[in-house]
Amino acid sequence: MTTKSWRPVRKLVRKLGPVWVVRRTHHNHKQTGYFKFPTRRNRKYVGNLIANELISYRLAKLIDLNVANVELAKIRGRRGVVSIARPARHLYSWNRLHRMKGSAIHHLDHPEQLLRTFVFDVWICNVDRHGGNLITFPRGKRYGFYLIDHGLALDGALKWRKRPWNSSYWTNVWRYNRHYVRGLLSYVRNYRQLVPYIKQIQRIPSRDIEAAIDAVPASILDYENRQKIKKMLLYRQRNLDWIIKKWAKEGNKSVRDVQKHVSESSETETVQKQQQRVKQNKRHGKKHQVFSKPPRHNKQDHSTFGADYLYYYYS
Repeated sequence: MTTKSWRPVRKLVRKLGPVWVVRRTHHNHKQTGYFKFPTRRNRKYVGNLIANELISYRLAKLIDLNVANVELAKIRGRRGVVSIARPARHLYSWNRLHRMKGSAIHHLDHPEQLLRTFVFDVWICNVDRHGGNLITFPRGKRYGFYLIDHGLALDGALKWRKRPWNSSYWTNVWRYNRHYVRGLLSYVRNYRQLVPYIKQIQRIPSRDIEAAIDAVPASILDYENRQKIKKMLLYRQRNLDWIIKKWAKEGNKSVRDVQKHVSESSETETVQKQQQRVKQNKRHGKKHQVFSKPPRHNKQDHSTFGADYLYYYYS
């Protein structure tokens, strides 16, 4: 555990407990970190916050995912973990980059890392990957990214959803996870894209997975929970291809259902409008004109109704 001069500079209020912005000088470089520690509230909802963060960090390193460095720390008498921000001049959340560039994924220098991230999140049952905990930074003319915040993975996910690790609930990704960073679902065209990253995780020796868990001090993670997390990760590692293949199959079905629903709704809406127009024409003594001419627009009218509608419908 490190106590090297981390000093709190600001307190952020979060739903599951406070996060302190902390700073220090390390090897003549200034560092900024985000300190999270157990509270009565987050113990109730996410279980062992420190263990979730430390284990997820070490597992991410096993598959070369770019993740924020995490270290144990004791600050002002509180024991927790510090997630260290990357020393970049500009840092943007995924959501902000998406707003700036229109499509964040097409501006990444290695977009395949996003696929590796998705498979990793399925493995550790991360129910909280969204555009706010994926941090981007300029890298030449393009952008790289790194991951933060794994408090709702592993034991945190089990506690949050109140389901045991061996429940069939956790084999249906569509059921437990509706959070996807913008652009991911359109980038994943088929299951084959994900196979290399599934195999990469399945090739990790079990001793390395167990070592990542055993590296958490016994004072933080007790034997019973340690064994539970080991069983969970090893089971999901063996069955990762089946779990993600099931996700891909369900995803195709969901997309077809949505497209069918939208198509049927559009057709029904068109027929209803035509029927209303016929009734109005009858009422006013006009001829039955089913398809009316498109309305004339004022040249000075720069309305973006179509774009606004699509944004509202799909957001």
